[in-house]
Amino acid sequence: MSLISAGEETGNLTNSFEQVIKHLKWTDAMNSKVKKATRYPKILIVVVIGVIWMMMSYVVPNVVGFLQDMGRELPGVTTALISTSEFFGAYFLYIVLAMVAFYILVVTGRSVSEEFRYRTDYIALHSPAFGPLIRKIALSRFCQTFSVLFSSGLEILKCLEAAQRTSGNLVITSALENVRQQVQEGSPLSHAMNNSGEFPSLVVRMIRIGEESGNLTGVLEQVSEFYDKDVNEAVDGMIALIEPTLTVVLGGFILWIAAAVFGPIYDTLGDMGA
Repeated sequence: MSLISAGEETGNLTNSFEQVIKHLKWTDAMNSKVKKATRYPKILIVVVIGVIWMMMSYVVPNVVGFLQDMGRELPGVTTALISTSEFFGAYFLYIVLAMVAFYILVVTGRSVSEEFRYRTDYIALHSPAFGPLIRKIALSRFCQTFSVLFSSGLEILKCLEAAQRTSGNLVITSALENVRQQVQEGSPLSHAMNNSGEFPSLVVRMIRIGEESGNLTGVLEQVSEFYDKDVNEAVDGMIALIEPTLTVVLGGFILWIAAAVFGPIYDTLGDMGA
């Protein structure tokens, strides 16, 4: 709507619709990246949790019964495994219900309370695992939207107002609202973005260069292309890191079970041989 409005004001609707097509293609590609970044980890985590639940609920109890029938004093690693298995058997349903309740609470809280949504977005934005990726996606969305609107002839305040709604993170949106207010009071865009503290120095410097050279549109397009590439690399890197990490976790869990089960058995066989 902002693009078409800009075309009506400048008398160049053809260019506006070309920009709409370009922006919709970019938005679809960005949404695919976001889904790719979140879908694969979810599947792996569900698989790992399922394997642990099956081992603790069915496999370990049967093996534990055999070990206890041997009448030997069990080592600490085996006792810890038995206690963990008993805990899973007694409280697994409550754990699942607590996780579902927590998820519903977070979703409901984000939908009814802007303060709660801001706090959860802040935690996500500053988390060590997903924070950098969330920031890159938000900045890529902002730069792309702002560039398209600004190149269509829309005034800078309207560009900022429309672009801040596409960031997807309330912390970035609030920072852009602060930027818009400072620009409205006469501050340069780069100075206002630097004051917000939420934008990397690279983005601030590039926008300052665009302001000084009179080529803000071209600079924003370059920043958007840079972050598009960076987002792709970050998503691929995160997926490449998650798979071996979960494999190590699952392997360590299996190793724990093996040590707890076979340790007493080997001790018994050794005593029999002696």
